[in-house]
Amino acid sequence: MSEKLKNQSDFKSTIIYKTERGDDILSIAEKFSTTVQILVSENALKGEPLCGELLYIEIPRGERYIVKPGDTLESVSRKFGKSELETADKNKIDGVYVGQTIYI
Repeated sequence: MSEKLKNQSDFKSTIIYKTERGDDILSIAEKFSTTVQILVSENALKGEPLCGELLYIEIPRGERYIVKPGDTLESVSRKFGKSELETADKNKIDGVYVGQTIYI
């Protein structure tokens, strides 16, 4: 079973999006309520997508959380009763930074 199929329960939906003029990674993430990290990871992006490029977009389930000063991946996960690994896998990250949006 592919990695994408194994983790489908973490996501509300998955779609294919054709980028439009003026799109950038951040605006696409915001448009679809996902994160930059998920977009980059799922599409192996090395920079901004080209106009007309097809992107695989996963929209995560769960509560949206903005990382605050003093937060760590472990402390945020624990606050919501999740394991650090669960949160990291769901968000395709290995750490957090202040202001980052993650899903729990």
